[in-house]
Amino acid sequence: MEEASESNCTTCGPQEIYIWNPDGDDTHVQSQISSTLLQQYHQHVLLIFADANTIRECVHCKDKFSANFNIPQVWWEEHYRKGNGYFGWEDVLNEAEEVQGHVTWSHFLTKQVRLDKTGDKNGHKYEWIKVNTFTQWLKSGRQVVLSFEQKKGKPDTKRQTKESIRRTLLGSLATRELKDPFWVYYKLLSFILELNDRSIWSIRDCVRDIELYENDPKLPKKDVQQPEDQTRKPKNGPDYRSLHDLARHAIHIAEVLTVTRETIQHITAQHRDWVDEVHNSRMQRNYRFIKNVQRRLLFYEQTISSFHHRMLSTKDRLSNEINLSFNKVAQNHSESAANMAVLSLADNSVMKKIAFLTAAFLPATFVSAIFSTSFFNFNPEANRWAISNRFWVYWAVAIPLTIVMPIVWVLLSTAPVWLAKAREMMRGKLPEHFFKAGNNGKQSGSSEGSANTASPV
Repeated sequence: MEEASESNCTTCGPQEIYIWNPDGDDTHVQSQISSTLLQQYHQHVLLIFADANTIRECVHCKDKFSANFNIPQVWWEEHYRKGNGYFGWEDVLNEAEEVQGHVTWSHFLTKQVRLDKTGDKNGHKYEWIKVNTFTQWLKSGRQVVLSFEQKKGKPDTKRQTKESIRRTLLGSLATRELKDPFWVYYKLLSFILELNDRSIWSIRDCVRDIELYENDPKLPKKDVQQPEDQTRKPKNGPDYRSLHDLARHAIHIAEVLTVTRETIQHITAQHRDWVDEVHNSRMQRNYRFIKNVQRRLLFYEQTISSFHHRMLSTKDRLSNEINLSFNKVAQNHSESAANMAVLSLADNSVMKKIAFLTAAFLPATFVSAIFSTSFFNFNPEANRWAISNRFWVYWAVAIPLTIVMPIVWVLLSTAPVWLAKAREMMRGKLPEHFFKAGNNGKQSGSSEGSANTASPV
């Protein structure tokens, strides 16, 4: 590895640069971007890894990158940094409005979901992988690929992504491929499709585990990554929090996959326009290869479309599992309600038996209660009964009370209805303020007094 001596900014630090030489002698340097470095490798392909967030905050480096690589000012806008995918293309013009080359910029985003084996509540972990590139293709021969690293993410994932980009772009690069400004996407999109394929299959595996568990939670399926994953489901029903989070991941993956498909369609359409517009000898000599690039881009477009359909079917399968969980819980609740109804019927049968026994013994209880009073007296010596001449008092009290108690119960139960009817009848005969609360009456009286006081008459 060569260490370049020139360093103009201590804040941003050097960039990692891979230099592809047509003769096969590739070079790896760590240096800040300078005109001297670019002039030295003006006939080479430069793959530069840089931190766009750090450069955005450094005015010196931002201006230097924009001037050396023809980066438009719109690319530095904040909403493009937070975007979920795009593609842009501009011509590099000189003062005479002659095309000297082309610049492109693209942004791809994928979400990788996996089962959480540490036992967290969510049950799934995820990470975002961002591929953000800017290319400069000049007719003079120099070609630059800027790969801006993502700020967040695991160090291993960032290192693997960087190495995959380097290997994809420079691993099997041929000189004839450099004649097409879209050679970067001719090679890079295969890696983008690989990321999306892993993303779709990762969430598909999560959905498949749910399907296998729902079919038979006791079977140790080979597709289930760990037997202890089956214990994540609560004993009292489905884990709706985990299902909700998994549905959220599926929505995100479907969103970025749709944007990726539209981005690839835009790249293909822009390449088609470039082929139609350029008619020079250089193109005629490489026409066959350029047509191959066009066919490869169309193939990528069709592949990402098939990925999109697969993701939509995975979302539908997840929705079916969520609906099935709800239906199973509703079915269990219905069965519980039916069991409660059966128990209630059994309780009613017991109460009927108790009521029947009470009614059967009621006459005897009534008779024994009367004969146990002091109105009756049995004389064993005379062997006869003596009845008090005041026995009529019992009937004088018992009969009126028997008549009055039902009447009182009926009056008490219907009292609110009669009071409401009486209130409605009196409402039309008395002023309205008799029926308002005391505070409302005071407020209305005070407001009237205020109005009278404020009157100039």
